[in-house]
Amino acid sequence: MDITKAKIFITVAMEALREAKEIPAGHLYAALMTQGCTLDQYNMIEKTLVNYFGIGKQGFLLKWTEAAEMIVSAAKNKSAERRKA
Repeated sequence: MDITKAKIFITVAMEALREAKEIPAGHLYAALMTQGCTLDQYNMIEKTLVNYFGIGKQGFLLKWTEAAEMIVSAAKNKSAERRKA
């Protein structure tokens, strides 16, 4: 999977989780699969969400967390600062 496609899938997953607060992993995979995401790619995306973006995982349920909110807010602030410069 190329980096652009991975970024799109991760962004879509983050937005869905932020809005819904929690999503069964299988439902998220099914949604991404309709956009061409394979199971191996999904597993990589899920690990990235949990390990680097602060998404919680309880069994097969993915959850939006305070840590995820802080990471997204920090990234948005950094992006806004770059645009000002």
